[in-house]
Amino acid sequence: MAENEVTIDTNVFVHLFNPLNNTDEHIDQLLGSLVEKQMALCVDDKGRIEGEYGVHVVPLFEAASDQSLKIFWLRYFMDDDHKQVVPIKFGDALMVSIKGQIRFAEPSDRVFVYVAISSNTILVSNNPRHITNHRAALRKSAKKHGSKATDFITSQQAVGAFSS
Repeated sequence: MAENEVTIDTNVFVHLFNPLNNTDEHIDQLLGSLVEKQMALCVDDKGRIEGEYGVHVVPLFEAASDQSLKIFWLRYFMDDDHKQVVPIKFGDALMVSIKGQIRFAEPSDRVFVYVAISSNTILVSNNPRHITNHRAALRKSAKKHGSKATDFITSQQAVGAFSS
């Protein structure tokens, strides 16, 4: 795996504030651990991921005067100093393979998967329908395209994967 890098689906950040999705505050534990390790967030060079973050994540803290740890963690990951930009080619063999594995996924889901595979990182996602339920097939595609460490796991699984 790319040392000190991770790819995180938008829904993980949004679920941070939802007790139904953030059971036992596991997302708090995950983000706290990632920030403590000074992990960089992988994003695509076309701005698709950052565009999604801009719509769904930035408003969660933009107007907040709150200085809670949750707000700190979101600001940490949205800061360009903590991002690793990954080149993406929409028509290449990797993207074609991803489209074949997750046919009905939204284009942004495919971009998250592409970035994770290209950067050889774990993709943390709470999207079983389009990503985590396709874990085996996506890992097979990742290995075929030279990524040995890429995995596709939920935020609950990620707590164990990234704990100290």
